[in-house]
Amino acid sequence: MESNLTNLELILNASSDAIFVLDGELRIHFWNQGAVDFLGYPKDQMIGQSASLLIPQAKSEDHPLNHHSQISSHQMDTVLLSKEGLSVDTCISISPILEGDSVRLGSIIIARNIGNQKKVQNELKDAQMIAENANRAKSDFLANMSHEIRTPLNGIIGFTDLLLKTQLDHTQKDYMRTVFQSASLLLDIVNDILDFSKIEAGKLELVEEMTSLGDLADEVINVVRYGANQKGIKLRLDVSHELPDFVYVDPMRIRQVLVNLISNAIKFTEVGKVELSIQVLEKISDDKMKIRLSIRDTGIGIAKESQDKIFLAFTQEDFSITRKFGGTGLGLAISNQLLERMNSKLQLKSEIGKGSDFYFDLELNVSESSFLDFNPEPRKHNFQIGKPFFTNDKISILVAEDNPVNMMLVKAILGRIAPHAVITEARNGLEAVILVKSKIPDIIFMDVQMPVLNGYEATMEIREITGAKLLPIIAVTAGTVLGEKERCLEAGMNDYISKPALKADFERMMKLWLK
Repeated sequence: MESNLTNLELILNASSDAIFVLDGELRIHFWNQGAVDFLGYPKDQMIGQSASLLIPQAKSEDHPLNHHSQISSHQMDTVLLSKEGLSVDTCISISPILEGDSVRLGSIIIARNIGNQKKVQNELKDAQMIAENANRAKSDFLANMSHEIRTPLNGIIGFTDLLLKTQLDHTQKDYMRTVFQSASLLLDIVNDILDFSKIEAGKLELVEEMTSLGDLADEVINVVRYGANQKGIKLRLDVSHELPDFVYVDPMRIRQVLVNLISNAIKFTEVGKVELSIQVLEKISDDKMKIRLSIRDTGIGIAKESQDKIFLAFTQEDFSITRKFGGTGLGLAISNQLLERMNSKLQLKSEIGKGSDFYFDLELNVSESSFLDFNPEPRKHNFQIGKPFFTNDKISILVAEDNPVNMMLVKAILGRIAPHAVITEARNGLEAVILVKSKIPDIIFMDVQMPVLNGYEATMEIREITGAKLLPIIAVTAGTVLGEKERCLEAGMNDYISKPALKADFERMMKLWLK
């Protein structure tokens, strides 16, 4: 027995963990070499001492060491005090010493130093916090830069759009179209970078709504038609007659993917055609269908070894492509990540010199009956863009805008839409509130980022003015941060226009909100 005890002590002393045995009164009866090395107390000094010397918390009745009825092992992180009085982060395992099945005579404690582990965890936590702060700062910087770039772009695109609707000779019209296209391209690049940042940060959300894919396809074709006509490329739209009238999808993001893919197809096609095809692959159930959207071209094609690479961010097939055709290399990466949010992905069939077919499949909920109650009027103009709609109406309009170029642009646009309108200017949110108190206008176009009072604050104060509860207030902002539209609506605004805003945007809002 003596020999067995000696062997057991040898085994316990060989452990690098601190091992000690307590009786029912929490006095120490055994103290191994690991405990000496770990906590600094020699064995002869510790035998008979109370465990509270090491574990001050053990004085509490709530501590597991005082749970005399506990007959199962227990593990916990705690702090032990060393001989030098230092607190040591420790993981302890408490195993009861039992007489029979239920009488607890004491405890065996195995303690392991987790100070380094805790240090690493804290360092990782600090590093994560630094990374999150850096990512937040990057997102804030990109959002701010987006706002700063969009503000002058609003002037360029807006005034160019107005000029294109005036009497210009052929050369002037070509020049203005070039300016408009260049500004629009710059805006696309800004949007790509901002979208990529949102996706990276996990802040990009999809908003599903009842959508006509056929109408959306028409819109997309109209957007890219000018670029195709310039190159003499035929545009073809093939929509299956089996396509349901309405499906539930995020129309803005589907439009973004399609415009990107068709624009790329036109960019890389010198002769021939580009076709957008929307086909029903499978009727999954009465209210769900699998639909394939495909963009085929007769362009330069993509080498097989490069077909995976082009879906990576900031990557194109080779640098000569970037030099010849331009672009950020973000479009396909963003499109693919948007489709991943819709449980889909971009797929590609391509052959060098013969063209490419980019396609993706979506399983979409179908609205076969509810479309009958759906009024698509806000998306369809029943008046001619470019001609005054409110010709004889003496509408009173308040424009709250701190940027003088944008103020001039908005006034010029509104003057085209409603020639007899009385337009009042407010250079900040406080001025807007004061003017509404003086006289309530028919409609307000409210910039969001303004001095003194911003658009949100001004709107909330205006809603408190007698008679202004139902006053249409339309946000006009260059901001693109996640949830800004919702924030505008929560502040009491009725609708939202994102800069760069064109004449058609203001026309649509006035027709929608002025009865």
